[in-house]
Amino acid sequence: MKYQHELNRAKESSSDRETLLKKELEETVNKMEKEHRKEIDNLNLKMKSNLSNLEEELRVKSEKEIENLSSKKNNVIGKLEQECNELKIELNNANKEVKRLEEAVKEGEKGLGSVSLQVDGLQQELQQTKDALQKSQNNLADTRNKANLFQVTLIPS
Repeated sequence: MKYQHELNRAKESSSDRETLLKKELEETVNKMEKEHRKEIDNLNLKMKSNLSNLEEELRVKSEKEIENLSSKKNNVIGKLEQECNELKIELNNANKEVKRLEEAVKEGEKGLGSVSLQVDGLQQELQQTKDALQKSQNNLADTRNKANLFQVTLIPS
């Protein structure tokens, strides 16, 4: 019985010890869970803060890049518009030169037409003069013949 009693007492003591250990374990687990939650919350806050900082940094960089690209785009557009205006001016000048040359050709054609008419007129005059000369030569020859005949008739042989 003494063993039984010690055995019972050991059981009680062990049961009390087990209960105490379970309670300590539960408290330790609860304490560790609280610490773990606290660390997770702190990490979440740090991550959120880092994420916010990175988002702000990215926003600032993207705004600067957008401004830079917008400025470059405006410069390119400005240069293209300037070149377009220069080409329009060159085209207008070329069109003016074409019109001037067309007018010169028309004036030249008119001049050629009047020169051609003058040449035709001169050729007709030349032909008339040749015809008149031929007629005069024929008349002269005829008159010489008649004069010779008349002289022969006047001078007795």
